Amino acid sequence: MPAGLRIINDTGTVQIDENWKNYGFRQKISVFLSTPGLSFYSLPVTGEAVLLAVKASTLMIEPLGSSLSGSTWTFDFRYHGEFTGGGSETVDFYVFDVPPAGGFSNVGMQVFNASGERVYHSDMDVMKVPPGGILPCNTSFFGTPGRTYAPLTLINPTRTENVGGYFTSTRALRVSGSDILSSNILIGPGGFLDFANEGLYAAVDVTGLS
Repeated sequence: MPAGLRIINDTGTVQIDENWKNYGFRQKISVFLSTPGLSFYSLPVTGEAVLLAVKASTLMIEPLGSSLSGSTWTFDFRYHGEFTGGGSETVDFYVFDVPPAGGFSNVGMQVFNASGERVYHSDMDVMKVPPGGILPCNTSFFGTPGRTYAPLTLINPTRTENVGGYFTSTRALRVSGSDILSSNILIGPGGFLDFANEGLYAAVDVTGLS
């Protein structure tokens, strides 16, 4: 075993060592979105390996995908009110990334790997996902009262179902108090075969992040 720091939690899982870069909170981007019906939104974020958790309570926010150009990640969404109607609210986008090379204070703890790359700095709040917080997108998450969670979609859900005809559907994840609620959304005609990919998301604890 190489010399260095290793931090292990109560369940024996390694939390910090030199073998991987820890994801940490970088910034919150709040955007007011308003629509009379179905609309689309793209959010560009610069970083090394960006992940995005989205907190909306009234709008249906559906991730479409992401792309990378240089160091800029662009996340694409469609959004609307209930039943593809109108709606508006301020949506919070929580940006997580691996530690950058610079931009930190000289106070606290930092860990580097054998190549001299920073893998952890205490200036960045570590991404926290509670036990049982990795779920298929058709399943709601019920968190600890008083905490705030935002869904981070890991695999986009895409489904075809027969509801008086075959339609393609997806899932929207909204926040209500300390819970994340899943809704089924029909998005257009589909093929003549039932297909269910429920995707996957992480319920990220964003309490106090700003």
